[in-house]
Amino acid sequence: MIFPRRLLIEVTNKCNASCTYCLRSQMKRKVYDLPLDDFKRWVKSAPYAEWVQPQGIGEPLMYPDLVEALAFAKRHGHKTMFYTNASLLAREMSEQLLSVELDDLTFSIDGVDAYTFGSRTGLSWSKVLKNVLGFQRLKNRRGYATHTKVRGTITNRNKYRMFQFYLFWRDKVDTVAMMPEVKFPDRDLIDRVPYTSGNGFRCYHIFDGEPRPLTPVITVLNNANVVVCCQDWFSDYVMGNLYESSILDVFNSEAYNQVRHGMMSGRKYPVLCEYCRLGKLGKRHRAKPSTLLWRGINKLQPLLASVPL
Repeated sequence: MIFPRRLLIEVTNKCNASCTYCLRSQMKRKVYDLPLDDFKRWVKSAPYAEWVQPQGIGEPLMYPDLVEALAFAKRHGHKTMFYTNASLLAREMSEQLLSVELDDLTFSIDGVDAYTFGSRTGLSWSKVLKNVLGFQRLKNRRGYATHTKVRGTITNRNKYRMFQFYLFWRDKVDTVAMMPEVKFPDRDLIDRVPYTSGNGFRCYHIFDGEPRPLTPVITVLNNANVVVCCQDWFSDYVMGNLYESSILDVFNSEAYNQVRHGMMSGRKYPVLCEYCRLGKLGKRHRAKPSTLLWRGINKLQPLLASVPL
C-alpha cells in the first residue's frame, strides 16, 4: 500500500496570466472552481498526507474559498503550500494567508525587471514585485513562520542573467531557485503515441520510499479525475475519479500499478515522461549549459552571500 504524502488538489483552473511556456491555452476542460465541500471531503479522508497543496493549472489566488480551504487543511493537521504568480497578493490577502499559518509559499517569477519578467504575459512586473515585497515585509514584521521562495523558469529572456536573478532576490525572500523549462509534446503526439518504452526508471512522484521531499503525490483535477502526475493537466492518463473511489483505492489501483510497472521495466510508460525533468530517477539526461550554471550558483551560495549588492 502506497500512501501519498502530498495531496495536490486543483481548486481552480482559472488563470489571469498567459505564460509563454504554459500549456493552459490548449486545455479543453471546462473552466470552473472546485466546490469547497469536495476539497474538504478529500482532505478529511487523508489523515496520512503531510501536505495539502490547493494547486492546478490555474492561479490559486483566483479561488474564492482559498483561505477557508487552507484553514480547513491546517485544522486537520496538514501542512499547506501553493505556488502563485503573486499578481493578486494584495495586503488583505497577505494578511489572511499569514493568519491561517500557511507553511510554504512559492512565487513563480522569472525575472528581475520588466524585460526578463516578460514571459509572464498579462501581468505587471511592478505590481508583482510590490506584492512579494509587501508579503515578506508583513511576514517578517509579525514573526510568521511561512517559508517563501521565488522560483523562476529558465527562458530565453533570463538564461544569461541567472546570477543577477539570485543576487536580486536573495535578500527579498527566504529561498531562491530556478528550473529549466519543461517542454512537453503537443497534443497530436500524445493522441497518436500515448505510451513509449525505454530504460526503466522510478518516478518519485508516484513511488514510495524515494529520498525526496513532498512525495509521493497524488494529483486531483477540479473534475475529481486523478491523473498520473502533476504535469498531466489535460487528463491524458486518468487513474480514477474521487467521486467514485477513495484516494487510497485510486493511488493503489491496477491502473496506477500498471504505470509503475511500465516505468520500472521500461516496457510501457506515458510518453509524457520522456519530456519531464521533474520526477525521473534512473534516467540520465544531458544538462543544458544554463542548467549547469544554475547548479553552480546553488553550490556557490555561501560565497555569493558575501557579494555586496
